[in-house]
Amino acid sequence: MEVKFIDLQRENKRFKEKIKELFSEIIDKSAFVGGKFVEEFEKNFAEYIGVNHCISVNSGTDALILSIAGLLLNEGSSRKKIITTPFTFFATAEAILRAGGEVVFCDIDERDLNLNPDKVEEIIDDETCGIIPVHIFGMPADMDKIGEIAKKYNLWVVEDACQSHGAKFKDKKTGSIGDAGVFSFYPTKNLNGMGDGGAITTNNTKLAETLILLKNHGQVERYRHEFIGFNSRLDGIQAAILNEKLKYLDEYNNHRIEMAKIYDRELKGVGDIRLPETFPDRKGVFHLYTIRTRYRDELKEFLNKNGVQCGIYYPIPLFKQTPFNGAFASTQEFPITEKVVKEVISLPLHNEIKKEEVEFVSHLIREFFKGK
Repeated sequence: MEVKFIDLQRENKRFKEKIKELFSEIIDKSAFVGGKFVEEFEKNFAEYIGVNHCISVNSGTDALILSIAGLLLNEGSSRKKIITTPFTFFATAEAILRAGGEVVFCDIDERDLNLNPDKVEEIIDDETCGIIPVHIFGMPADMDKIGEIAKKYNLWVVEDACQSHGAKFKDKKTGSIGDAGVFSFYPTKNLNGMGDGGAITTNNTKLAETLILLKNHGQVERYRHEFIGFNSRLDGIQAAILNEKLKYLDEYNNHRIEMAKIYDRELKGVGDIRLPETFPDRKGVFHLYTIRTRYRDELKEFLNKNGVQCGIYYPIPLFKQTPFNGAFASTQEFPITEKVVKEVISLPLHNEIKKEEVEFVSHLIREFFKGK
């Protein structure tokens, strides 16, 4: 059996005819940038997340850059240091620099692989202005502790929710807890388009107003610009697709959770595998199902040889990436991150994966560990 890591063809088959209809309507209305479809998606996504404002942009990376830039602009102080995790995609830290901030990395918690709040407090100084937790692999960070620290030191919080569409911390969806939440709708996400797309969610009206200007060249009215901005607008075509797929997001997330439970059951106690942890106050949505083993590289090779695709996220921590060497990283050590990046491997899990595929992958992994 061949098992794909992500099968977009299988998913998009479900939406193909409806999307053809939407394309036709978009062409008839020339609603390519802004307009009805974008407005509808912003309204619906804000309601889904549970916030007052949703500002759509053209990628998750731009969502990060604009949210940080907007907060720095509105704060207007000399504080520029922003604390984030080194165990995430490059864009999280890249966006801090692009927006005019300074990156300060903090080690992760070994249980949830998210930013360790206890370590965060140790590295805050007078130049710190914000914290960017990443809800890695769809598991929410400990937003209670992060929020308490932010309040204590007068810091803002941007949730990088690019992997956690629909996840919950207690009774709140990710993207509704901090000062802003950022989302990516890249084709591999739980809620995905057919191209790039992103959004910023917030209850801060002043920030929302700033972001609306920022994403359109800082333009207050036609040909009058308040400040230097960006060209970052969500296409009408992507908005229409996302609006249709949003109707199925909870169904898909619940499917991912059920498939993750099969992995949990089938792989419990196998070899030295460390399964993803769950928490009673958090609902993860398994953007990735990531296990840990010291045999990671051998296991990946074995699975690939037997027709199973898998992925390694993220093998090189951000503090070892060239743009963040030296001045942009804190001087502290990162023992948990250093350990985790050598062990993580993500198994096939997507919106349309089948039970028999999950069971087949699990069977192969059990077979692999019989010789260990």
